[in-house]
Amino acid sequence: MCKNTASQDTGFVVYSLMLSIGGCVGYLITALDWRTSQIGSFFGSQERSVFAVLIVLFTMTLVATLSAADDKPYRVRTSRRRSRSRSKALLPSSQDEHEDNDWEASSTDDGGDDDIDGVTINESGYESNSVPEKLTATAQVANGDKLHPVIAPPVDSVVRKAWYRVQYLSRHDIVLWTTLCKKVVHLFSTSCLMVIYRPLSSFLQMPLVLKNLFISHFLTWTALMCHNMFYTEFVGHILYSGDPNMPEGSASRELYDAGVRMGSWGLLFHCITSVCYSAVIERVMKKIGIRNAYYFGILSFACAMLLICFIRNIIFVNILTAISGFGFTTFNTLPFILVTEYRKNKQVYFYDHATESSRRPPTRGVASDMAVLDTAFLLSQIVLSAFMGGIVHLTGSALAYIACAAVLGFAASLSATRVVFCQQDMLVNNNHM
Repeated sequence: MCKNTASQDTGFVVYSLMLSIGGCVGYLITALDWRTSQIGSFFGSQERSVFAVLIVLFTMTLVATLSAADDKPYRVRTSRRRSRSRSKALLPSSQDEHEDNDWEASSTDDGGDDDIDGVTINESGYESNSVPEKLTATAQVANGDKLHPVIAPPVDSVVRKAWYRVQYLSRHDIVLWTTLCKKVVHLFSTSCLMVIYRPLSSFLQMPLVLKNLFISHFLTWTALMCHNMFYTEFVGHILYSGDPNMPEGSASRELYDAGVRMGSWGLLFHCITSVCYSAVIERVMKKIGIRNAYYFGILSFACAMLLICFIRNIIFVNILTAISGFGFTTFNTLPFILVTEYRKNKQVYFYDHATESSRRPPTRGVASDMAVLDTAFLLSQIVLSAFMGGIVHLTGSALAYIACAAVLGFAASLSATRVVFCQQDMLVNNNHM
């Protein structure tokens, strides 16, 4: 684990490096033409071949991860007396054993009759809800009772306890199922509310510096995902003038597929740039500072998206896509490094929560703040999936994908001016408030 801030920064850089390497592998698989290979001839199409290779790679990496993971399970150290009392409180085994003993004692009384909850079970295999006396089958029929044949209890004590427990549960199954259904419905409704309430409450309860960082982080990820998710469609539609709705083998469909593969090469260069920049970003931060490094990542991405909107040469477009890889590394490292910097001096950066934290113990830590930042990545995909289809339908062109990425990139650049990078920024923001 990371013990200090320097090792934490290195950990974020390594995380960004691993993401970029994974992107390189993924985009390389989609960039290759598998139809001319033996794998393509076996599966019959480009899509099936790509998914087959991805499944094999995922299985291999999953097995390697599970084999290499050597984490020790977390164990809470408690005293023996406390653990015994807690186990007695949580596990109803002692109570059940006491009830089993009561049932066995009742079964040995009154000449071998068994009494469970006021119900007498005699050895003839019939039960009665009247009085704890021996009643024959004829007497039960005369009283109007419905006959319930019951297997005679076993002789073995362990099996006998299980037999009595089954008999007890069979008489209370309706109550148990009703209670279980109520608890499941309550748990499901509570979970659905918590999914919406907790992220929103976490955002509202964050200090001001974290709110500003979250807004900038959300805009940057929305711009980046708008490019990465729809870039191949932009190349296939706009640059190659293809149409994915045409039948396979047609000229328009072949052009579109060629554009998708060429767009995958551009995203591969995007990830290669990110890998190279991840290796030197710590030196860049020390040389120009974290503020300038953050601005450089956002502005390089926004300017690249703006130029792509006006250029129709695939070589220059892929070069600009490669330049956008600087932003990918920036968005994966610097916001989390800023969170650790805020945590180093909470009294200064979290001034709006200083009095509140002094009154009660802190309920949020650095992991909670980073988790809120991670939700920006997921939230950006949800927003894009909900609105980009309608925007493209209104504009009638796939160019809207890159145009929206450019607009969101410059909006993220403006929001970055509100991000706090040092203690002097706190005074500037306070003066503007």
